[in-house]
Amino acid sequence: MKWCNAFFVFGLALATALPVSRLPAQAPAQKLQTQKQRATRIHPPDNLKIAKDWDKEGKDEQKEFERMRKGDSLVTEENKAILDQAAIWYAYRLTQDTYQDTANTSKTMHDLVKQALGQILDPTDQRKRLSQAQSTFKEEFEKRFIARLSEVTCNPRPVARLNAAMILARIAATDQEDAVDVLLEIIQDPEENDGVRLHAFRGLKEFLLIGRANDSSNFKNKEREARCVRVLLDYLGRRPEKLSGGKRELAALSYVRREAVAALGLTRLPAASTTEKKVTTIQRMTAFGLLRVMRKDGIVPEPLIAEQVEAAVGVCQLRSKLCDEYQVDYAADQIGRFLVEFLSSYNGEKDKEVKTEPWKIHAARLIQALDELKTDTERSNFKVYMAKFVSQAQSPLNDILGGKNTPNPTELGTWLDNNKPTSTSLFKDRPDIVIKETEKAEQ
Repeated sequence: MKWCNAFFVFGLALATALPVSRLPAQAPAQKLQTQKQRATRIHPPDNLKIAKDWDKEGKDEQKEFERMRKGDSLVTEENKAILDQAAIWYAYRLTQDTYQDTANTSKTMHDLVKQALGQILDPTDQRKRLSQAQSTFKEEFEKRFIARLSEVTCNPRPVARLNAAMILARIAATDQEDAVDVLLEIIQDPEENDGVRLHAFRGLKEFLLIGRANDSSNFKNKEREARCVRVLLDYLGRRPEKLSGGKRELAALSYVRREAVAALGLTRLPAASTTEKKVTTIQRMTAFGLLRVMRKDGIVPEPLIAEQVEAAVGVCQLRSKLCDEYQVDYAADQIGRFLVEFLSSYNGEKDKEVKTEPWKIHAARLIQALDELKTDTERSNFKVYMAKFVSQAQSPLNDILGGKNTPNPTELGTWLDNNKPTSTSLFKDRPDIVIKETEKAEQ
């Protein structure tokens, strides 16, 4: 099966499994408690009108558009109208009745998405450096394309919204910050299904990865960056009103939520803090949100191991120096507590022929993340504790990678009990920001 079709089918499968679907089924969508007051963006009409069919009467415009995309023709005030037409053509087709049934046309939805993706230029691709003319084309075309795709993400057809989100995710992955706004709107829509949100989370993750590659933020608009963190934290803190508790539904929800966790773990700041009249206020506590997923503290439904691993990796990727109030030794102790549980779960099925988790991959990711955590704290006040902790934590994980020795979770647990962190909360002067060890999320 071609990849676009595969994503589409998987997306709709997720949508039917999750409690926030807005599919043409009779069952009402399950809203999120944290989003009750927010109005949905989804509204008619089903078919967005295209003034000019480029397949029939737009050959000249198509040729000029292609010349601009290749950099052979400069973008001018005179030919910007062609960019407007192109944005409508490649976006609105996703909503048309003609393409919903392959019996009506030789072009499938896969073809439409592939053609749309083909118009996106990627300045991050070192193999194909853009000329100045192409950079101008990208800027002028994509601001129009994003606006039209935004309209498609409000369409009543789930297939149209899903494919529009997929295209927007690809645009965001080329360091196009404007696409982030629409992705955040998709995530926040209380009537949207998680099959569509999945691609929005992936788009955010790919955008944030660009900044991570340079160990910096690639957000030019800091309010947009702050909003991105807030939206991700809100999503992780949501409580779906109704869950059947079925394995299929929970697995699908976990799969999507893991993408949200991964994106949040790339945002770099443990939290944002402001000081006014000698009073410090801590906001957007990314580190706390990730720790709550990792330790299953109040997250509904309970995170699965893959989500917990993703959260642990995310905590290790945060830059402690970017928040003076952040007490990374407390976070490290919580990572250690999770690892004790992780190792015990691994031992429980170590000798089973069929395993429920890719344990060696998990272990390898955690080892790498702990190396990053150690490097990040080498010049901090916690460097001695952190170096010892990382050594203790990596040892049993290496046993999993080697496959010969059985890791000993009790040994790590004993070390943690005998080497308490000096910090008793995640942030200075905030004794309330702690993981509630005895309180587990209710299903």
